[in-house]
Amino acid sequence: VINQFAKRTQREAVLQKYGAPGVVPKELTQCEMTKPIVTKTEEREGITYYTLESRVEKCEQSPAATGTVRIFQMGWKDGKIVKFSWGGPKGGKVEY
Repeated sequence: VINQFAKRTQREAVLQKYGAPGVVPKELTQCEMTKPIVTKTEEREGITYYTLESRVEKCEQSPAATGTVRIFQMGWKDGKIVKFSWGGPKGGKVEY
């Protein structure tokens, strides 16, 4: 998933393929973003959680988001994204 993240269309396809239904929010596919950096990995209740950071390159739906760094967490189990949560932008308010 991380290697496909920088290209929005590829990101959308890979998130649809690996995301459990209703888990990954559509906002994650609406903006051009950089390849994320994994800042933390932990396991809880059989789910591996990755905390990631990615900078918004361009976002027509939310121009104020451009240039901000987004923090989010993905939980993986059995080859699927089963949990997702926004940590919000790094050092600011959510523009969506």
